[in-house]
Amino acid sequence: ICSRMVGCQKYDAIDGCGCPPPDVRTNEQVLFLAISNQSTGAHPNLNKFMQAMRTRHSYSALTSDTYSLVRNLPPQIGPCKKAVGAESIREQIENGPLMAKLSSDDSTLGARYSAAAQFINHHEVVVRDALRGLGERENQELHDQIDLAFRFAIKTLIDGSGEVDLRDVVSKKVVDAAKYERKRVCIPRDLSPEAAVQFQGAMNWLIGCIE
Repeated sequence: ICSRMVGCQKYDAIDGCGCPPPDVRTNEQVLFLAISNQSTGAHPNLNKFMQAMRTRHSYSALTSDTYSLVRNLPPQIGPCKKAVGAESIREQIENGPLMAKLSSDDSTLGARYSAAAQFINHHEVVVRDALRGLGERENQELHDQIDLAFRFAIKTLIDGSGEVDLRDVVSKKVVDAAKYERKRVCIPRDLSPEAAVQFQGAMNWLIGCIE
C-alpha cells in the first residue's frame, strides 16, 4: 500500500520504504515476461530459462497453485487510485491515539480491566521502555516519577477516578513518557483494539493531570 492509495497526491517516505530496489524491480519484470509469454515464442531464450528453472526443486516449491499465492501478476508500476473515505481512515490512523478518551461507561469495563492487567503485569518493562524512549536509561529519579504517574493511570483504568493534580509531583518529562508509550502499544500483540483505546485514553488522562 502506498501513500497515494490513501488520498495523497504525491509519493513520500512510505513509498520509499515499500518500493523494491531497482534490481528487484528489473528482475520482477523479466520474470513476468517469462511467465506470461511462454506460449507465444516471442522470447525463446526466456523460455529456455524458465524450462531450466522448472527442473529445480527449489523453484517448484515456490510455484503457486490455484489455492495459494498468485505469482502471475504484472509488475506493480501502474498508477494508484484515490480510495473513497481515505481521509477519515488516515485521520483515525494518525490521530486516533491523540483523541482517545478514557471511558467510565460500564460497557468498557472489560477493556479497561484488560488494559490495566497488562499494564500491571508489565509495569517495570513499560517504565524502562519509556526511559529508553526518552534517552534517560540511567535516570533513577525520572524512573521513580514515571513509575508513580503510571500507577495513577492504572488506578483510573480500574476505578475511573477523576483528575489528579500531578503538576507539582512529577516533571514535564513524564508527559513525554506518556506520549511515547501512548504510541508504543501494539494491536493485537499487546492489547485488543478496545483495550488499546482505553490505555491510550489513560495516557491522555495522565497528560492532562500533569500539564
